[in-house]
Amino acid sequence: MKTNTDTALYYQAETNYGGGDNSGAEYAETHPNVDDFTRVNFLAGPIKIKAKSFKRSRLKAPGDGLGKGRMVTVGAEFPDIEISYYLQTAVDPFKATTVAGTEGTAGTSYIFQAVIPDPDESGATLVYNIFGAQQTSYSITGKIDEDKPPRVTVKFSCYSMVINTGTAQTATLPAGIINEWDDIVVTLDTDVIAELDEFTLTITTTFTKTKSGRNGSFDKFKPLLLDRLFEYKVSMYKDTAALMLDTITEAINSFTIIWTEGTNTITVTNCYSDGDNLGDITGDDIDEMLYEITIKNGASVFS
Repeated sequence: MKTNTDTALYYQAETNYGGGDNSGAEYAETHPNVDDFTRVNFLAGPIKIKAKSFKRSRLKAPGDGLGKGRMVTVGAEFPDIEISYYLQTAVDPFKATTVAGTEGTAGTSYIFQAVIPDPDESGATLVYNIFGAQQTSYSITGKIDEDKPPRVTVKFSCYSMVINTGTAQTATLPAGIINEWDDIVVTLDTDVIAELDEFTLTITTTFTKTKSGRNGSFDKFKPLLLDRLFEYKVSMYKDTAALMLDTITEAINSFTIIWTEGTNTITVTNCYSDGDNLGDITGDDIDEMLYEITIKNGASVFS
């Protein structure tokens, strides 16, 4: 019987990119020396962690012989993290990161500590510290007939991941109640969608991707914020404000998006409709008409 089933993820905002805990200098990867991280709340799916891996290339030269080649290291793929959790009544720090930041800056980066089962099944756990984690995607999705609350999925691109040599974190799960569907309010151009069926809200942040092969280390320079892309797909059974059927003569940047679950609110101004329908009828029974609209950001402001 396996006994090494403990899994936990802790986080703390870095003062400097890749600096780690205690205001470490940039790229210093300073390990935590105190137990003051926050634990990621109630997980709704697996934690996906990809370690740093090197890109190899096989070169074939004349005279190398059958099946032989010259192997060279040409670059590196840096760690990624993906986590999912249910919406909470507590303030979501990753949501705040999603709508903050200034173009040309590094934005907020995190140090994560991951506690995962030891693969040798000895009953112990392994503890990794992950530095310079910058949020690349924040997505909320929910469908009423799934009998589950909406779920948040967050993705990060990281600087490095190494075995922890500092203090192992022990914070318990934060207190909070999972948000129910009646906490959700979707507003499109001041129209509250009362007969909501499903929604998916995704905010993607892009960074510079300059990397370095200095000293053969294949590190990467501090990625800087470039752009923020927003996509909001909403399905509903009644379109009270006639959001569909935009005509070419209407203003392109017309939508203001307000999404809230009682604690966390996201507002995006000056959006446009990328696609909609007049209504779908499915099956061979009389049923309600299901409408769907997709909205993206134009000359927008996030708050």
